[in-house]
Amino acid sequence: MSSNSLLIASVTDPGHWYLFDDRDVCTAHETHSIAGKEFDRFLDTAVGFLKGRNLGFADISTIYLVTGPASFTGGRIMTLTLGSLALAYPNIRLVGITLFEYWAMAGNAYPMAIEANREELAIQRGPESEIELVSKAEAEIIPFRTWYSRIWKLPKWENMIQFDERISSLPNALKRKPPTRTLNPLYIKKPNITISPTSHDTSRPSHQ
Repeated sequence: MSSNSLLIASVTDPGHWYLFDDRDVCTAHETHSIAGKEFDRFLDTAVGFLKGRNLGFADISTIYLVTGPASFTGGRIMTLTLGSLALAYPNIRLVGITLFEYWAMAGNAYPMAIEANREELAIQRGPESEIELVSKAEAEIIPFRTWYSRIWKLPKWENMIQFDERISSLPNALKRKPPTRTLNPLYIKKPNITISPTSHDTSRPSHQ
């Protein structure tokens, strides 16, 4: 059985796609802009990424997916697509991680933030903290070190993107996460925020 692994982080734009070998070393890395086009491009991008390395889904043992915070539609499409692949290819196991866990693996520091909408950010203050929503006014007094925004930026932030995003090998913390056959997206839905207490393990059944 092949022990190649995929890590897909398409919550931000462009998304980052990684291939790891049986030694957990990154052997390929590409960026793809599919935000808002997940229905048309997510599966094709995965197929093309593997095909470029003369691989298919039969050669993959684990797919790690950043499940959110993400848009409802994009998150659902990605998780359902991978769930279907796991049914079609019994060799595939799935592991879900949050965007903030992924950033931490790449060496970024807490607190972290990503926009939720035009007025609020989804933030995580530390590795053991729950993900929460804060208003733009509240966010201005928090000394974020890792953040991402498409819509607006706070006055003290000079750039729209401020984080490192490149993983050279699979961290042990990621490999220790139990695999599953299905994933749940981590999304924020208005008017009521529905962030699950299990936000750190999106492989578990959703409580939303």
